[in-house]
Amino acid sequence: MKMFRKAITSFFFKAGCLMLPAVMLLAVRSLAAPAADFLSRDYTKERITASYGVISALEPQVAEAEGRFIKSIADELANDPASALEAVKGHVTEKSSAALDFILGNLYFQKDDYTNAKIAYQNALRKFPDFRRAWKNLGLLECRTENHDAAIAALSRALNLGDVDSKTYGLLGYAYAQKAQWLSAETAYRQAILCEPDNDDWRLGLAYALSLTQREKEAVALFDELIQRNPARETFWLYQANALLASEQPMKAAENIEVVRALGKANANSLKLLAAIYFNEGLHTRSLAVYREIFSTVASESDRDALLEVTERFALAEAFGEANTLAEILRKQSALLNEKQTLRLDTVTAKTAYASGKTEQAESLFRSVLERDPLNGDALLTLADIELAKGNTEQAKLFLERAVKQNAFVYRGSIKLTQVFVNEGNYAEALTWAEKALAANRNKALEDYCAKLRQLTAAN
Repeated sequence: MKMFRKAITSFFFKAGCLMLPAVMLLAVRSLAAPAADFLSRDYTKERITASYGVISALEPQVAEAEGRFIKSIADELANDPASALEAVKGHVTEKSSAALDFILGNLYFQKDDYTNAKIAYQNALRKFPDFRRAWKNLGLLECRTENHDAAIAALSRALNLGDVDSKTYGLLGYAYAQKAQWLSAETAYRQAILCEPDNDDWRLGLAYALSLTQREKEAVALFDELIQRNPARETFWLYQANALLASEQPMKAAENIEVVRALGKANANSLKLLAAIYFNEGLHTRSLAVYREIFSTVASESDRDALLEVTERFALAEAFGEANTLAEILRKQSALLNEKQTLRLDTVTAKTAYASGKTEQAESLFRSVLERDPLNGDALLTLADIELAKGNTEQAKLFLERAVKQNAFVYRGSIKLTQVFVNEGNYAEALTWAEKALAANRNKALEDYCAKLRQLTAAN
């Protein structure tokens, strides 16, 4: 029987290593759809100014008097839009041509008065339903105001009326992308590129759409072209990193972000992404270096919460040296921590102390934690280990039985209780706790272990 017990205990230790819960990986979030430079105010002004050109025969006819008026305010339209707005408002009536409503809409649009601009464009289209440039500018306005369904409808109408401008196709691609309609976005962006091959915005949009339709290889190749054309534009490096992550090439993605970092253009989000990649790849020293850069200034309560979360993740990954380094930043601000933050910091500090062999310090800290948080699972599990090392088995059991009352610690606590009862030769009780662990986390190794315990129980 002793040989049986030794074998089962040996099996327990081997299986236990496999069955410990995996470290929660940091989520590596993908970047949002590219913001379009062509939605900037400068672009809007450029496009609106261009749309003041001579109205074609396919668009509303202007009476002679209106034509003279429009010519008379040409300078104001170009140089003093506020003055032009007042002048046009005085000439727009129910009987005036759609051209004046269109111009009025453009002037409102230039001053970011989107509500009145939309009304003016809609009036122009009510008077002249096939007014192509009004549909186009209305589509641009709807993109600017993030009304993407309306933008798609307006821009599609402009294209149906014969518009072949790359900007219209590009805007349509952008609107589809905001709706996550990636195949439609791809089609529109490809058409925009055909009309304007040198526009990097269209290539960027297309590459992003490709990466979201599981064609990461094509997306990466297109990003390579963009980077070759403009290596200083950090957006290209970051979105290629996004495509590389999607194609399960995290370290290549990290290389891209490092380039952005070297360019001095890495913001907090890109640095967090870089740190998360290194963490997930087990490169804790590199991850720590990036996190130290991120948390070089910890000025607010939310900053301290974020730093605590990262510190706890390092401790959970058993990267205790790195966890202690970050904890030290928080300890220097101990006077600023609230009660909950102090409790979390003391828990991490106790974990790192125990891992580095400072058992007395860890025990003191964990007991202090339990006084403030009687159901702290980390404290209960570690204090159980400390009591077992002292030979205080009954006290260890009490700690473990308290720990398993919480869902997050049922598995780990049950595994430890199984070990305790196996060491005592109480296989029936060990089986009870092993089955509770199995219910919390079913896996083949533990199933086999339970079967062996059943054999031992039956033999006894």
